[in-house]
Amino acid sequence: MKTSIKIAIWIFIGIFFVSSLGIFCIFWTNWWETILISQINKQIYTRYGLVVKIAKIDGNIFKHLQITNIILSTPSNYRLGTVSNLRLDYHFMSAIGKNPIIEAIIADTVSFGYPRTIDTLALLFGKPSQKSSSQIDLKRILIADLIVTDSRNPNKRLLSDGWIEGGLKVSGDSIRLVADSVHAVLQTIQEEIALSNANILKVNNSLFVQGCRVKSKSTIGNLSGKISLETPFSGEFAVRMDNVVLSERLKNVEKIFSEDDFISLNGNVTILKDEINTDIKFQGKLRGREVTDGLLIGEIHNRIFNVKTLSFMSGDETIYGIANGDFDSGITANLEMTNLDLLYWGIIQKKTLLNGSTSLIVDGKIKAPEKITADIDFTGCAFDTLGFDKVQGRVIYSNGLFAIPDTMLIIQGPTSYRITGEGD
Repeated sequence: MKTSIKIAIWIFIGIFFVSSLGIFCIFWTNWWETILISQINKQIYTRYGLVVKIAKIDGNIFKHLQITNIILSTPSNYRLGTVSNLRLDYHFMSAIGKNPIIEAIIADTVSFGYPRTIDTLALLFGKPSQKSSSQIDLKRILIADLIVTDSRNPNKRLLSDGWIEGGLKVSGDSIRLVADSVHAVLQTIQEEIALSNANILKVNNSLFVQGCRVKSKSTIGNLSGKISLETPFSGEFAVRMDNVVLSERLKNVEKIFSEDDFISLNGNVTILKDEINTDIKFQGKLRGREVTDGLLIGEIHNRIFNVKTLSFMSGDETIYGIANGDFDSGITANLEMTNLDLLYWGIIQKKTLLNGSTSLIVDGKIKAPEKITADIDFTGCAFDTLGFDKVQGRVIYSNGLFAIPDTMLIIQGPTSYRITGEGD
């Protein structure tokens, strides 16, 4: 009897130590790290044909994981993106069910290249997948220090200081991201932009954006639309922007625009691959005077643009124009105007009244043109106290000098003048 009791006691002690060792290994050691990394690699490669490298996984497998130095790449070893640190918080039983729930995913220092990474992932996620009845609920997502580089020039940053906070739900073929707060700096134009309450839904190969509020400097707006993930990439957006303060966005234009000049706009923007088309109505205030009935219809392809319609009214003035060209080599424009006063626009220091048309050819970069050629045809116009029935001819501005290379015709009542010359 005593022997049986001793054996039972020793068995109990053995079970206790084995259990304690097992519990210790489960909760306080990372015996599962290699297995988990292997499974992650296998799942990513099987589903998407991508390779993921993970330096280390720490934490408590039943509560949270800390994943260090994640690199996502193609089989040809092109790096799509990196994450320095990723933390997952969850309840074990909720995370392993048919409809997993993850309490939080927190990522720090995330970087990827544009456009190659986006094009690659859009192609993968745009492919039809097997439907699943399961749902995944990521209650909180936080991405801190998001960096986007130019995939054609990795040393060039397009976006920095990115911050995204929200939640994500995956159900069957749909993915819904609710971005409560987004902040970033667009490096190419050195401008901060903030988004809030953005509801982004992916269904099959389409991405829908709803209720997105935009803030940048003094401008507040709303954005909604649809993006197709099929090749070629395309999108349609409804845009509204209020209080676009021109002095905040256009440099060295103090002589033309007042400090509080602004426009508010709304309309549609469509994108097809690298071509952008706009159909925008606008209104606002320019040089202290109300601007109404504004319309901008045009397209831009890389740095080549075509303005099909630009028109607006300001006081008694009306302006209508078309233009096309390249930001780097020059533009050609045709303008029609009624009652245009160049003094009001701060261009010259004398009052004018211009009615008619002018054709402009700008050679060189728009910000620093080398030469401007204007063919003018005005009727019923005035300069200071002088009135003219007709002014017709060509004016060239280059290197600070104005020149009239051909004879300019000026008719004033029964008198006509023909002028050539140059001056500064």
